[in-house]
Amino acid sequence: MGGRTVNYTYDDLYRLTSESIGNDPHGVNGSAGYGYDPVGNRLNRSSSIAPMPSQSSTYDANDRLTSDNYDSNGNTTGH
Repeated sequence: MGGRTVNYTYDDLYRLTSESIGNDPHGVNGSAGYGYDPVGNRLNRSSSIAPMPSQSSTYDANDRLTSDNYDSNGNTTGH
């Protein structure tokens, strides 16, 4: 009996580097890969999985996402 399979791969620092989905009953099959900067921030995701788009992120000198907004205390206030 076959069913949906999901496989994950991690690097030596236990960060997710890839995932693959197969035999999904709804046809949501494909793979995604992840890249990180030297301090561990996720920089990008390349994806062939339809509901999971590829994306890239940038961070400021305080390792905060530049697409988010922050108050003077460093709290996230919006995206």
